[in-house]
Amino acid sequence: DYPEGNFDDVNAKCKIIVTRDPQFSARKPYIVVTSPADAVRIVEEAGLETVLLIGGGELNGSFLRDNLVDEVHLTVVPYILTAGRPVFGRDAYESRLELISSECLSLGRVLNKYRVLKP
Repeated sequence: DYPEGNFDDVNAKCKIIVTRDPQFSARKPYIVVTSPADAVRIVEEAGLETVLLIGGGELNGSFLRDNLVDEVHLTVVPYILTAGRPVFGRDAYESRLELISSECLSLGRVLNKYRVLKP
């Protein structure tokens, strides 16, 4: 679990920021990298097996396109939007998913957990 909108309070062994800006810097304990592959390398070197990816559509999509995602957790809310930001960016690609579980949450929300089927 993570406090909404405040990642400083997340209890994690490793906090990585992925950015396209090679000049970007962040204070400790954050580690700054410029690619999803670099982030995964750091995670593997730290001996971690579970990672929570919190990002926008472009970042989420880049990890998914590079086959660096094993599971996707999507929460469906009872609200229809006809426009907005895509969860996995705007680039054209396909990823097949297999439903692992589906859980009813409060306020009519449903948490669906999927396994990403690798090509």
